Amino acid sequence: DLSKAEELMITYSDYLKTTLNIKKAVGYGKGHRLNKDENTRGILDYWEDGDKDKWKIKCWTNGRYIGFMYVYSSKTLPEPAVDVFLDGLRFAEAK
Repeated sequence: DLSKAEELMITYSDYLKTTLNIKKAVGYGKGHRLNKDENTRGILDYWEDGDKDKWKIKCWTNGRYIGFMYVYSSKTLPEPAVDVFLDGLRFAEAK
């Protein structure tokens, strides 16, 4: 169930915020599709940690697996290059 998997990604991301010393967050963008695949869901958020590092996270699921991707830097993140990486996750084909 993709909606349950999406909620699990949010719960896991909330947990990571506490362990990674995240102090600010924009808020989750939900309902993203990996490569326009309707059988996937993704969440997106922008964070800032206690050292003022900037984070961009994307978490993806196909209902069976979850992948958590992130990039962080003390400088402004180069969005186009970051997006290529964050959108680069691929799930194995079901056999």
